[in-house]
Amino acid sequence: MQGRTAWCTWTNEPCDPRNCNYAMCYKRQLLDDGVCGFSIKRRTREDIRPEDIFRDEIKVRGKLMRKIGEKRIF
Repeated sequence: MQGRTAWCTWTNEPCDPRNCNYAMCYKRQLLDDGVCGFSIKRRTREDIRPEDIFRDEIKVRGKLMRKIGEKRIF
């Protein structure tokens, strides 16, 4: 990097990581738009609540039933 532009050490020219054939991410997570995948924050989904996932009860038997003391969970 020289200033605000990326500088390619292989070709000794200014580099555009989006179109560069030599661009490589250190951890091999370079995305198609030239950004490292580790630098992007993930978005969490707010539309699914935990109550919606575990709507039905699950029957348990054997060791699990003895350990938790119940025949049904959730």
